[in-house]
Amino acid sequence: MNSLETRLRIGLALTLVLLLGLFWIIGGQALHSMTESFVQSRLEHDAEGLLAGMLMEPGEVEVQWRRANQFYSQPLSGHYYVIRFDDGHVLRSRSLWDHPFEIPQLAAGETRRSLVPGPSGQRLLLLLNGYSKQGRSFTLGVAEDMTPIYRQKERFVAWFAVLALGGLLALLLVQHIVVRRSLGRLQRVRDDIRRLEQGQVVELSEDAPTEVLPLVQEFNRLLHL
Repeated sequence: MNSLETRLRIGLALTLVLLLGLFWIIGGQALHSMTESFVQSRLEHDAEGLLAGMLMEPGEVEVQWRRANQFYSQPLSGHYYVIRFDDGHVLRSRSLWDHPFEIPQLAAGETRRSLVPGPSGQRLLLLLNGYSKQGRSFTLGVAEDMTPIYRQKERFVAWFAVLALGGLLALLLVQHIVVRRSLGRLQRVRDDIRRLEQGQVVELSEDAPTEVLPLVQEFNRLLHL
């Protein structure tokens, strides 16, 4: 590959592809992290509401439904909670319907976040917190279906890919024009050499790109020896 123009085109094209690919990967990871952090903050708020709405009487534990988000009462709504006490007693949101949903027992103050399968193929972001209240230890798990958010993210990534490809093609076209015009000035040197060979000029014009000007000047010096 001796063509300088070809080398420049390939080098610039690879650089553009790598930069756009890197931006795509980093942007996708940042978007994923941002969406999960946003949902986690919402789950933390719901967990605080459920914790405040827990009624713990001797021999009876319940969550006052007025203190809980209405989505926790709608079957398979995508919003769920499970409260597991250290004695094995479990409270579950009505939204879980008959779907089994097991959570581990955590120590008070311990927190975990994970993605787990949910009802009807849902992908749930599960936030677990260990608590101790009125002498009883329990783990509160709140979860939200991430499927709609992931679908929106996938659409965004697909549109970004289309726009990035269009932008890449446009940049490659601009690059082609710039490289062609830049190297076009070398054609003048070639034309001067042809006219010099035909006796039309006695030296090469020094109106040449900076990169080849020293070569032109040295060539002219040799002509005058």
